[in-house]
Amino acid sequence: MIFSLAACGLNPTPSMNLESPVKPLPEDISTFSTQVTPVAGRTSLLREIEKEVVSQMTAKGYRQEADSKALTISIQLQTTGNIRPQSGIVESGHLVFEMQDSSCNLLRRGRSLHLNTNDLDFMNQDAMAERVGGFLQGIPDLAP
Repeated sequence: MIFSLAACGLNPTPSMNLESPVKPLPEDISTFSTQVTPVAGRTSLLREIEKEVVSQMTAKGYRQEADSKALTISIQLQTTGNIRPQSGIVESGHLVFEMQDSSCNLLRRGRSLHLNTNDLDFMNQDAMAERVGGFLQGIPDLAP
């Protein structure tokens, strides 16, 4: 027997969805800063994701400056209310990225699919890179 999967239309679900509208970056922006909102038991994960944001933005030619107001990328975990008893560790939620310019105009917002305890406990570097890449998709590279 021969089976064909062509008709199934297997399309992977993106790990990060950009919400509309996505606005272009002002052309004069070359620096950025990051901001992480701490969450009980998940701050180290968010800091690792922040490192991935910095890595990918730097690869595009942007410079990280701690006090840069030109472009701010916020990283947070929007919780769904599931918290481990006694430890207070957040068990589920959505990873949310926001990018704002110096006038606090929202340029883009990305939201991951629902992440459960396993997703949060065992998120590896590839999964982080995929989510960050989905959020930064379409951001132009700066000329060297």
